[in-house]
Amino acid sequence: MFEGLWDVIGPDGTMIVPTYYLPGGTILNAAQEPDYVFDPAVHGSNLGALPSAFLTFPGVRRSLHPTHSVSAVGRHAEYITADHHGAPSVFGEGSPWQRFIELDGKLLGVGISLGPVTFYHRLEDEMGDSFPLPIKRPETYRMRCRDAIGVVHEVPVRAFEVEYMQRRIDNPSRKDLRDYFWREMVSAGLMHVGKVGAASCWWIRAQAFHERLRRLALEGSRSTRARRTWSEGVGHRCPRRIRRRDSATTDPRRQSSVGRLSRCFPGIEDQPAFLSVDRAVRCAREAWRLDPGHVAARKVNPPERGAGPASLQAVYQQ
Repeated sequence: MFEGLWDVIGPDGTMIVPTYYLPGGTILNAAQEPDYVFDPAVHGSNLGALPSAFLTFPGVRRSLHPTHSVSAVGRHAEYITADHHGAPSVFGEGSPWQRFIELDGKLLGVGISLGPVTFYHRLEDEMGDSFPLPIKRPETYRMRCRDAIGVVHEVPVRAFEVEYMQRRIDNPSRKDLRDYFWREMVSAGLMHVGKVGAASCWWIRAQAFHERLRRLALEGSRSTRARRTWSEGVGHRCPRRIRRRDSATTDPRRQSSVGRLSRCFPGIEDQPAFLSVDRAVRCAREAWRLDPGHVAARKVNPPERGAGPASLQAVYQQ
């Protein structure tokens, strides 16, 4: 298969394949193995037959990293794989994913859904603490790897929170997320679907995919800020009938487009008083009608009679 792909890509292009070696199956398990030192001369890939086969491809280069080693062949292979162990995080600046996006490569999925796609993690590392969910554990592990001349390097690695791993798009139970992402990318005109031999496949440009994910994350951040302000402000004044209806609204199809990230990174909707902005406006309007003095006491100018939702922004932006 790789020979067929290489015939299409040609020597002026670059073919990149994930060839991770991850003992224990997760970053956390690998980090807790006291004697583990990644050595590309010793460790192959435990991702399956295809990544293992790619390591034998003529001219292949491999990045040095204790959990997410990547291999490449072609024009940009050296640039993609160099100095991965020096990146500040697994998917951070200077990682193969950051450089792949910079070059605007194409992601190709052969026989898989949009679930097992490591590419998502690049945005998480790029946004850091501003990412809408606390998906990383607080501690940083110093994991070791050995280069070609025998020098051992320590690499900073943070593991994922187990709570969120169980809800992610690659979890077998989250077909709803995989279907949503598929519809999202197809409707945006970003997804291209076809065949590689007998296998169904898809491809999408890296920069377009990354920007789409970023937009969803920013929308989710705005929704989270509105939720926090609501819970600190007039949220407790929301009539019970409205509050009950909102807390029971877990079907993603019924949520506002402002809160779409809750479908992509589940857990936001489980936090207290989660309200998308349009629902917050509705509840704020009702709270004003029932108790205008409460809103005025927060030094918020009351809306003019007959004013629309725009004049109510201050209610949950204070």
